[in-house]
Amino acid sequence: MRGLLWTVVQVLGLVLLALFGVSRLLPDLLGASASSAIRGAGFADAVFTVEHVGWEGLDARLRLGGDTGTTEAGQGVDAIRLEYSPAGLAAGRVDRVTLTGARLSLRVGPEGVDLPGREVSGGPAATMPGWLSALRLPVAELAVDDAVLSLTSPLGAATVPLSGHLTSPGEGRLDGRLELSLLPIGPRATAELRARSGPSGLTVDLDARAGLAGALTLGGESYALDGDARLQARVRHDGKGLDGSAEVRVAGLSLRGPAFTVSGVNGLVALSSLDPVLTPPGQWLSANSIDVGLPLTEALVSFQVRRGERLAIEQAEVRWAGGRLRMLPASFASGDRRRSLTLEADGLDLEQVLAQFEVQGLEATGTLGGRIPVELEGSGVRVEGGRLQAAGTGRVRYDPADPPAFLGGGGDSGTAVLREALRNFHYDELALTIDGVLGKETVVGLKLKGANPDFQGGRPVALNVRLSGALDRILRSGLRSYQIPDSVRERIEQLGTPKTGNATPGKQKR
Repeated sequence: MRGLLWTVVQVLGLVLLALFGVSRLLPDLLGASASSAIRGAGFADAVFTVEHVGWEGLDARLRLGGDTGTTEAGQGVDAIRLEYSPAGLAAGRVDRVTLTGARLSLRVGPEGVDLPGREVSGGPAATMPGWLSALRLPVAELAVDDAVLSLTSPLGAATVPLSGHLTSPGEGRLDGRLELSLLPIGPRATAELRARSGPSGLTVDLDARAGLAGALTLGGESYALDGDARLQARVRHDGKGLDGSAEVRVAGLSLRGPAFTVSGVNGLVALSSLDPVLTPPGQWLSANSIDVGLPLTEALVSFQVRRGERLAIEQAEVRWAGGRLRMLPASFASGDRRRSLTLEADGLDLEQVLAQFEVQGLEATGTLGGRIPVELEGSGVRVEGGRLQAAGTGRVRYDPADPPAFLGGGGDSGTAVLREALRNFHYDELALTIDGVLGKETVVGLKLKGANPDFQGGRPVALNVRLSGALDRILRSGLRSYQIPDSVRERIEQLGTPKTGNATPGKQKR
């Protein structure tokens, strides 16, 4: 009997020793197996370290760029917690996975979406289903805390802190809610997510709402941004490339900076394709007001993004000086060095137009209309054959206390007649002509036909004046407001507000 007991004790000791050895070796064995699998997915330096294995859970960390201590300098996850139960393991499922301190980079390009650092052949899209196969892991719940995504795309880069909770109602399915930010644009956003993965690829449905409040850099300058936005999208990836559609809504958006200020932006933009980015016709954006040196209101633009990175402006108009400015339909490609467009003016109040330039001693009545052809090249704006003319009769009074050079001709009879005539000139015809590069060699002409009833008995007078001196400088300074940097001009062209009602022409006085 004593020998039998001693044998039992020896066996139990060997079993305990074996269990102790397995408990010491199991984390290393699991870590080595997981590291090998991740390296096989293309991360040659990945290290998956299992720090603890228990009856109810496992703790680990992941470094995709090697075991360098923290994830601040690379990609990885600071803490991974797997929770399981005998019943769950018997069903082939892990009860819960919690990821804390994840730092990952996503690169979006023509070939698809990829994690930088992977070393695979065939490009990112070729092995997309491979690294997305994690979606098909049997996990009942997935929690993400204190994660940061670094996104890089042809449109720019963004840092996205996020947290969230996802559940898996079945294999290859994830549903949940994420809290995230798109730095530095806004601190608050929520996203409802539904993901489905199968043999044909991955489909993700997203409904994100964001309150934007932050800063946006355009053309190297900072602009304050606030407002609300919503994105609804369905994205599909079949291993060959991205496909899908989306709809973006903005409401009450404002953008304030050194070059311009825009407020009250509203709009709806539908994307019929994500790669390349395409839209159907009739997309629109609007704004209550735009200040680019001139106070513009009630702006509206309708557009379409076509193949070849072409932006087609279908309709664009804005209220100014009691009337409307319209841009005729035009199409631009992102690589165009020169862009041609034509502006049409209708019902502009002459008094309000001239008031923008604050010319001392100048008063006028009447309404203006006409056409201004514009060539945009780089940051330069060239006008060729621009003409605004009065729609009827009116009056011009110009009697400054300190006359400019072209009226200060001393004993010159021509300048004396001009000065006397302009003191109370009732015109039958009035036209402004504009030619040249704004802010440089610009010629602004004033053509008048009419009479001054207080001068030489109201004798008819025809004036053809090339503006110079103070009036010319002020006029050209105001027009230079339209010289907008290339990096922000297209954004300004996409702003407006739809409102009913027609322009009210200014009253004519005689």
